[in-house]
Amino acid sequence: MIHPCDQIRKIRTKLGISQEYIANKLEISQTAYSKIENQQTKIKFETLFTISQILEVPLIELFDSINEKTKHADLIDIKYEETIIELKKMINFQLRLIDFIIKKGP
Repeated sequence: MIHPCDQIRKIRTKLGISQEYIANKLEISQTAYSKIENQQTKIKFETLFTISQILEVPLIELFDSINEKTKHADLIDIKYEETIIELKKMINFQLRLIDFIIKKGP
């Protein structure tokens, strides 16, 4: 199984984007970003999501290689469901933040 971080590297190099560029967008050092791609550190869902936005690819594309290698649709369904759950959590957080800002006022 190919790890999503390997897929990130593959897409990034195909697009000709440097590690330094993505690191700057993430507001981390190039060394810290390199550790993400090399799986030397755990990657948070939010970071995966942000990297997919920087690369301008759907988040699920970071998991597509898993589907190509395993041909198990159920694995993709699980990843898809996990992605939807995490996206819902992010949306709920953003809605709560908006409510807080509105209630706080100018």
